[in-house]
Amino acid sequence: MPLTMLLVAGYLVAISSGDSVLGLVLGIFPLTSPMVAPHRIAVGAGSMIEYTVSIVVLVATVVVVGRLAVVVFRRGIVRTGERIKLREVL
Repeated sequence: MPLTMLLVAGYLVAISSGDSVLGLVLGIFPLTSPMVAPHRIAVGAGSMIEYTVSIVVLVATVVVVGRLAVVVFRRGIVRTGERIKLREVL
C-alpha cells in the first residue's frame, strides 16, 4: 500500500508539474522515473541529458538492488529453519 501511494503521488505530480524542478527530481528518482519521464518527454519539458541521466540512474539502481538481492538470497538460503538478523545477512 505505501509503495502504491508513492507511485500514485509521483504520477499526480508528473501530471500537475512535470516541467518544474520537482518534476525533474522525480524524473531522475528511480521509483517514479518510469511514470514521470514519459510525461516530461510528451510535454517537451526536458533535454536529452536529463533523460540520459534518468536512464543511467535507473539502470544503476536495478544493478545494485539485484546484486544486493543475490547476496541476501545466498546468505539466507543457507540458514533455512532459523531466524536471521539483518546484520548477519548484510
